[in-house]
Amino acid sequence: MQVTGTACPSCLVELFSNPDNQYGEGKYYQGSTTADVSGHFTLTVSHILGPWLSATATDVYSGTSNFSTPYNSGIHCLFLPAVMKNYSP
Repeated sequence: MQVTGTACPSCLVELFSNPDNQYGEGKYYQGSTTADVSGHFTLTVSHILGPWLSATATDVYSGTSNFSTPYNSGIHCLFLPAVMKNYSP
């Protein structure tokens, strides 16, 4: 899954997920990336631990921002098939 957005130019963007909107601020760390010089970023994550996403942005001059407003990603659960290997006794 790719998460895209805008932040301050060249800022470190950290993405978090939450089980519901009550947490509002990052319960589960999902990863980080750096925004380009125009502020655009893309972060690829292998799984989301909660449907509500929020982020922070950090630059060397201003420090770390507050958490962003939570965004409902629409992904509530992702089920993958179990892969089992047969072992002979």
